[in-house]
Amino acid sequence: MPKFHGKPQESVDEFIFEAKLFMNGKNIDYHHPGNQARVVAMLASNLRDGAASWYHSRIMIDNEPISSIDNLKRHFETNSFLPTSNIDKVDHFITGLKPDNRKEVDYLNCNSLKTAISAAQAYERAHFGAARRQTAARRDGPEPMDISQVTTRPTVEQCRRQGLCFYCRKPGHRISDCPKKRQGNEGAQRM
Repeated sequence: MPKFHGKPQESVDEFIFEAKLFMNGKNIDYHHPGNQARVVAMLASNLRDGAASWYHSRIMIDNEPISSIDNLKRHFETNSFLPTSNIDKVDHFITGLKPDNRKEVDYLNCNSLKTAISAAQAYERAHFGAARRQTAARRDGPEPMDISQVTTRPTVEQCRRQGLCFYCRKPGHRISDCPKKRQGNEGAQRM
């Protein structure tokens, strides 16, 4: 079943055509008066974004159900669910912004969509451009290592002074007689 978001670039005819194809494939007679409520419900369940909000407010708030697929198509063609005034368009745009950006653009009280977009872009550049450059600079160079966290292993000289094996660092034998070396590398740590 196709989805319909209610965006200006979407084709209402294409959405209805694809929905009818889907219903034909499921053997649903969308012309039959007894199936109209079911067909409208199926279409409504595939509405998204602005179209879904419009349908929800029409049914739940205004209590004005849509009775047929043709009636639904007429409403879509008139774009009655899209914001129409400049202020509505600005409000619709602002609700899609990130919270910090939304607060800033809302605070500026923009009265046209163009100024709201410009304000949002300026805020993004001012607040997130520097952070991106710093992140990129950090990735380019090597990551500094905290030397204080490194534990030093006993050197050859320390092993010699304490009479430890150079392979397993245990007392009582030399590397040539080391039992760990004969077993393979299991449990042994090299210097």
